[in-house]
Amino acid sequence: TMTAFLDGKKDHQQEFTIDSDKDPKQIDMTRELNGRNNTVPGIYTFEGDTMKLCVDDAGQDRPTLFKTSKETPSHSLLVLKRVKR
Repeated sequence: TMTAFLDGKKDHQQEFTIDSDKDPKQIDMTRELNGRNNTVPGIYTFEGDTMKLCVDDAGQDRPTLFKTSKETPSHSLLVLKRVKR
């Protein structure tokens, strides 16, 4: 389970499942939004201290590349970097 701040005011719990045997690795995140559960398909990769996550916010098609474009307006790309302390 992870917590996301989707509207900046309320935290939302999300369940997720991963399949690290696929290439690219796959993630499915299920969250409640507007009283309904929806699943957001995505892909992820780790490169050193960086995690890339690309999802289809519309819940339609799993991304195949770590990028967004005019042809894929519902795809979001997150690049997360671990901060060394």
